[in-house]
Amino acid sequence: MKIIITGATSKIGKELLIRLQDNKNIKEIVCISRKKLFLEKNFKVKSVVFDLTTGATAFNIDLIKNFDCCIHLAALTHEGDREDYFQTNVHGTKTILKIAKKSKVSKFIFISSYTAGVNSGDYAESKFFSEKEVLKAEFQSCLILRPSEIVGLSSTEGLDKFESLAKKKKVYPVLCISYFPLKFINFNPIRYDYFVDYLVKETISFEKGQKIISVLGKQKSSFEIFRSLSKFVIPIFLSLKILTLLSYLPILKNKIRLEQIKRLKGERNQVHSESQKIVTVVIP
Repeated sequence: MKIIITGATSKIGKELLIRLQDNKNIKEIVCISRKKLFLEKNFKVKSVVFDLTTGATAFNIDLIKNFDCCIHLAALTHEGDREDYFQTNVHGTKTILKIAKKSKVSKFIFISSYTAGVNSGDYAESKFFSEKEVLKAEFQSCLILRPSEIVGLSSTEGLDKFESLAKKKKVYPVLCISYFPLKFINFNPIRYDYFVDYLVKETISFEKGQKIISVLGKQKSSFEIFRSLSKFVIPIFLSLKILTLLSYLPILKNKIRLEQIKRLKGERNQVHSESQKIVTVVIP
């Protein structure tokens, strides 16, 4: 089996690469990324510098031929405006789809998001429109994975940022839908290495047709996550309305992003057609 991977410089990508290069069924892996990927000597793996948003490269991309599978991980996730999200996520997806088609890929795996959909913020919409492009490409096997909040990646994003705040400042933002009645926001956090385990399993299997799978961890409210931390951490109860108001303050403009609040509010499991079904898988 020969595989193309984008986003191999990310923590998930690096972990995935380690797992795949040790698999006896994998014969060759090409990693496409903006920067050179420094690899341990491994005859299976090749790093190709190619910018999916601009097409800038010193490599003849046409030399990537006769591959079986493409895993598209590369994305802009937390830092960007609408133009940035659509340029990187949607345009970048269109570019890798063309490469995959030229390479005669039969299976395409796209890593989307549980938040993917309209009226859910710019990032979520960019993922939703990227999914449309993937589905239109009509590969023999097309798998779109929508993971929930992935944790263990960075201390600067998402729930990991909250945990980092708890360790450093001894406070934790407990997110609420409302104060009266008190209703907490639910998350389905999943560790990045558990998600990679699932991704590897899906990569080496083959099933014809198109499928969208929401990959979730066990449901936990924002308050439950707080209670699992040290007892010396103080909770700060914040409703989405309060967060929205705080996001307009100049001092907090770059710390609380309105776009990310919209992700929390957005409808989950949005479909592209009435006949489409979404499978949900819960990973411990």
